Amino acid sequence: MDIIGLDTYRDTLDIRPTNYAALLATGKPIGLSEFGPQKQHVTNNPFSYDYTTLINQIKNKHPELCFWLSYNHFKAGQTNNWIYYSLSTQNNVPDLLIDSWVVNRDEIDYSACLTTSINETDFSSTVNIIPNPFSLQTVLQVDIFLHNATLTVYNLYGQTVKEIKNISGQTVTLHRENLQSGIYFIRLTQENKIIIADKLVITD
Repeated sequence: MDIIGLDTYRDTLDIRPTNYAALLATGKPIGLSEFGPQKQHVTNNPFSYDYTTLINQIKNKHPELCFWLSYNHFKAGQTNNWIYYSLSTQNNVPDLLIDSWVVNRDEIDYSACLTTSINETDFSSTVNIIPNPFSLQTVLQVDIFLHNATLTVYNLYGQTVKEIKNISGQTVTLHRENLQSGIYFIRLTQENKIIIADKLVITD
């Protein structure tokens, strides 16, 4: 066993001291394999939980936790109640993801362990995404002139959900169209190089 996780659905992230000590004693990386706000607080009640509470509780109570996985929102069986655990249905998610304690996927260089036709990276360029989060459309502004570039949008599972090709100029307008609310990752490539990697948040 290389990684150890536990499940908790509490706003205050209370983990029994004896359980936490036992996890630490293994010497393995530990985290939250499932996390969600307290069920009774988010049943049929979206945008009621402040997700920055999660990282603040990790900092103050359990700083050795090195990852978490937020459970998705879902309709509960025969009750027809919606349980809004997910990042996309609660508050202040962008603030959570830009916290200095949080490392996002687009901030990790996977080039050494992935096989891809993109064999070079050039992250010297910068991008402004305005607005972000957005509901209908957003505009990407880059500091270089693009020629036949490609913008690819990925969901949280790494699946390509949108692609815009033959981009030239310094701005790209991205229309939401049929994309669901949630967190997405973008990659802008040109001449077989990754120019920009960043994240987007789409809200309803």
